[in-house]
Amino acid sequence: MTVPFGKPGELWIRAYSTMLGYWGDEENTKKTLTKDGWLKTGDQFVLQENGYAIVVGRLKDMIIRGGENIFPKVSIMIHSVRFILLIYYLIHLIFQ
Repeated sequence: MTVPFGKPGELWIRAYSTMLGYWGDEENTKKTLTKDGWLKTGDQFVLQENGYAIVVGRLKDMIIRGGENIFPKVSIMIHSVRFILLIYYLIHLIFQ
């Protein structure tokens, strides 16, 4: 589903380095990955017409990263890293 510019939606990403699934956890894999390989991050994201974007919140209450449970207050640092990775990915797509 496409969300219009300026409206919040869930950030989905897809790249060669996106995980293939959770080891031994088919149920959570189906919740997190679409059939065509998009990873649903759980981040609420707004893409602006000028190409800039902002993470405005979390749709999921908790992030599991490397087996560690991280709650939204701590996830602000992770959002910054994700944003940098998203920009890198978009630049890579544009200049291929």
